[in-house]
Amino acid sequence: MNFSKENSLHVDITIRKKQKNNVYTDKYSEEYWGIHENDLFPLRTSVFENITVKVPSKSEKYLKNGYGEDCISNPKTKKGKDSYEERW
Repeated sequence: MNFSKENSLHVDITIRKKQKNNVYTDKYSEEYWGIHENDLFPLRTSVFENITVKVPSKSEKYLKNGYGEDCISNPKTKKGKDSYEERW
C-alpha cells in the first residue's frame, strides 16, 4: 500500500458489486460506503503520489459521506472503538 509522505493518507482499491438500486457496495455499510453509479461513472483520472489512478467522478462527495464534511480540508484518523483503521 502506498501512503502519502505528507499526511499518511492512502488509496483503497476495492472490488464492488452492483446492487439492484444501482449502488455499488463492498464489504462495508451501503449507508456510508455505497456509491451510486451516477456518482461513480464516468471514472476520472487523478494522480496520487506520482501514480495515475482512476477515481469516482464525484469522489469528494463519496469521501464526505463516509468520513464527514471536513475530511478533505482537515484529514485525520480516529482511534479507538470507531477507528477508521482496519481491525486485524
